[in-house]
Amino acid sequence: MVNLPGLFLKHTRLACGASDIDDVRAAWFTATGKTGKPSRSWKGFDAQDKRRLLHDVARRAQTEEQEYYTPYREMSIKKVTEKRVWSVEHVVPRSKCQMAQGDPWNFVEAVRSENSARSNLPLKLWPDASNQLSISKFQTWMGEQHYAPPPHQRARLARKWLYTRATYGCMQMSEAQREHLPAIIALARHTPPDVVEVNVAKQLEAITGTRNPLILDNNPERWYDDVAWRSLVGCTVCAVGR
Repeated sequence: MVNLPGLFLKHTRLACGASDIDDVRAAWFTATGKTGKPSRSWKGFDAQDKRRLLHDVARRAQTEEQEYYTPYREMSIKKVTEKRVWSVEHVVPRSKCQMAQGDPWNFVEAVRSENSARSNLPLKLWPDASNQLSISKFQTWMGEQHYAPPPHQRARLARKWLYTRATYGCMQMSEAQREHLPAIIALARHTPPDVVEVNVAKQLEAITGTRNPLILDNNPERWYDDVAWRSLVGCTVCAVGR
């Protein structure tokens, strides 16, 4: 269980400030190499594109000590390939953010059955309570069903989710995600990327010319600690183009 500092717990509801938001959005776009404009259409991706951006990247990211595992089923990329059950999972579903549907930073390798099971349900990206026993991947929070990945995969997914929200701002959070946003941010901050996640990110940067600062910055705390950036992530009224 991550120890959440008071800094984040004070900001359960994040407020938007127009000038600060504009400044931090510009700095974020510079750091990502993105503009916030809609990404490539998902229909424009063929099988070769998907292998190049996901499967091949996942295989090369592995080290002698650590394999690449899918975030939901936690199956190694070797088994995924051997069993031919691969699928491209959008961390922020395409139906929820069409602007990000073709952004590889919003992709993650998944087993086809788990991709289908998750569908477009919101993800539970915050830590379990210390006394909570998770016996189902389907959990209802604040009257809405959520999909709960394995606890130690959530920080990895959170960095993708936070990137997509900060870059495109086009997805309505679930009420539970908004309520737990400080905990999601704290989990991403205080659970650093492992070597495989970093290796994936470095390859995507080389391939696409864009980057996720939450993984690749030497000091990602500059985003996590910035009230305006947290507001950019959390405010639906701060969406690009508003």
